[in-house]
Amino acid sequence: MLEIAINQAKPELARVLHHIDKGEDVLVKNDEGQSYFIVPVFVTPTKNKPKFGCARGKIEISDDFDKPLAEMTDYMPSDLQLVK
Repeated sequence: MLEIAINQAKPELARVLHHIDKGEDVLVKNDEGQSYFIVPVFVTPTKNKPKFGCARGKIEISDDFDKPLAEMTDYMPSDLQLVK
């Protein structure tokens, strides 16, 4: 673990960050006795969100997509008629 005083860490920030990048723990102390533990934060890049309408013309839905299926008649209310 690297322990460094805050007044030393400021001018040597690149060296401190190099230690953090290698996975080493870094503890920064100030003159008042407070300590700060520095840890790396890894941010994964987000994928670009698709633009609205980018799939236009690539997907087709038939006109009867919401009509009841003949195989499902056992599960339908008796007053519902199938459209053929």
